[in-house]
Amino acid sequence: MSNHDGSYMLGETLDLMDAHGLVDGMSLDVRRRFMSELLRIADRFDCNKGEILSEDTQCAPKFGTCYYCLKYADPDDLGEDCICSKCRR
Repeated sequence: MSNHDGSYMLGETLDLMDAHGLVDGMSLDVRRRFMSELLRIADRFDCNKGEILSEDTQCAPKFGTCYYCLKYADPDDLGEDCICSKCRR
C-alpha cells in the first residue's frame, strides 16, 4: 500500500517552495537533480511518484520530469498533467 499522505505532503511542499521563489531560483539542471533525489527518498518511504508529480502539484512541470515515465522532458513539453508528449501519445 502506498504512502498517499506522504506523497501529497511532498507535492504541497514543492508548491510551498515555489511560492517562496525557491524553485525559480534553481537552474533546470539543479531542479532535475533535486527531483531525482526527492523521488529516491520517496521510494524509501513507499510514496507514489505520480501523486507527487500530479496536476495537484502546480509547480511540478517546472522540475522537467515526466510523471509517467520519470524521464527528463522540456518543462514546456509537460502539460499541467506533467506528462511528456511521448507518453501522452
